[in-house]
Amino acid sequence: MATELEATVRDVNPGGVNGSFEDAADVDQSTITAHKNALEMYAFLLLWAVIVGEKVGGKDEDGATTTGTKAKKAPVKGTKAGSSAKTAKKKASAWSWVDLIPSVLSLLSKVLKTLPTGRVWTSTAERDGFIG
Repeated sequence: MATELEATVRDVNPGGVNGSFEDAADVDQSTITAHKNALEMYAFLLLWAVIVGEKVGGKDEDGATTTGTKAKKAPVKGTKAGSSAKTAKKKASAWSWVDLIPSVLSLLSKVLKTLPTGRVWTSTAERDGFIG
């Protein structure tokens, strides 16, 4: 999404950040439409990833939330009472949603600050649909 944002800003705002609206009239409408569709798809995927991350990110491998208390299970017959090295390695290399939250928020902030929404989405309803 960050790469698409940079390409959109570059193509939609040919005069740079301080470009005038007259420069924007020279931009091909098909270019704007292509960027608009790509940004909408990336925004949908990012929203979906956030929703899944929030559902799954706060759970351990048993499916219990890590914030709640959990009753201790009796060890399974034939296994050691402590966790094995294999399990510890699996937990260490597990995907962590909490570690990704700052980068997702940074990306969303960058999109909202730099994207010329008035030039990409011409109607208020379209713009509100993307931002909302």
